[in-house]
Amino acid sequence: MPPKLSDTQFAELCDILEEGQPWTPREIHTPIKNRYGVTYDPAHLSRKLRESGMHYAKPRRMDSWSPDEADEILAERLDQALGEETSGKTKEEEPIVFGFFR
Repeated sequence: MPPKLSDTQFAELCDILEEGQPWTPREIHTPIKNRYGVTYDPAHLSRKLRESGMHYAKPRRMDSWSPDEADEILAERLDQALGEETSGKTKEEEPIVFGFFR
């Protein structure tokens, strides 16, 4: 049986899902049906999405005490702790840090 979506269509679907995050597992079926006119068994779609590198995750609540510039503060503190400038580096160039710094 041929796949319901071509490789190109499935890649396009993954791009749509990445741009419109967050999605619940049920919500993912709507753009597939509306855009491509096909349906997938939920278990099969879940496998296909995992194989493409996508995973379900529960969203976390935003900390109401967190400052608006929390990402910038973290980056600055990491720069200080590591003694180097990390902003402007690509993901591959950024150091991997484990643990917490004060």
